[in-house]
Amino acid sequence: MSFSELQRSILECLNQRRGYWLTYSDFEGIDLTYDDLCIEVLSLKEYGLIEADIRGKPWGGYILLGVRINNKGSDSLKEDGGLTAQLETVTVRLDPNSFKALIETYIDASNHSLEEKSRLKEGLKKLSAMGLQAVAQKLIDIGLKHAPDLLTLGIF
Repeated sequence: MSFSELQRSILECLNQRRGYWLTYSDFEGIDLTYDDLCIEVLSLKEYGLIEADIRGKPWGGYILLGVRINNKGSDSLKEDGGLTAQLETVTVRLDPNSFKALIETYIDASNHSLEEKSRLKEGLKKLSAMGLQAVAQKLIDIGLKHAPDLLTLGIF
């Protein structure tokens, strides 16, 4: 997610006083009008980065009763995305033997001759950790190049 400089300034101000409800006067270091702050607060609230008690007036404009940053908002300021990014990341872990066994399964199911399959499996057994990592990266590259083919298989 990319923020405007103004949104980032608002989040940083809220993060400096984390846990407290702030009002317009608490943002005096940021050059913006009351209505502009309210519009930015509504936007950040829609993204789930802050909590805000803000109400629209029947004749137009807003009443900002208070705003504070939440965990997701605080994490969004961190370079690595913080705990929120970790919780939203899918990690697939395969130990080297399991990964080799998975590749062997595909070698066995291939149309190659028995001699070729035997040669491929011997080569696989001799791979170092770095070699196996290179194979994994190449398989990912090949798989991603064929990702559009998944549409024709009805997977998406």
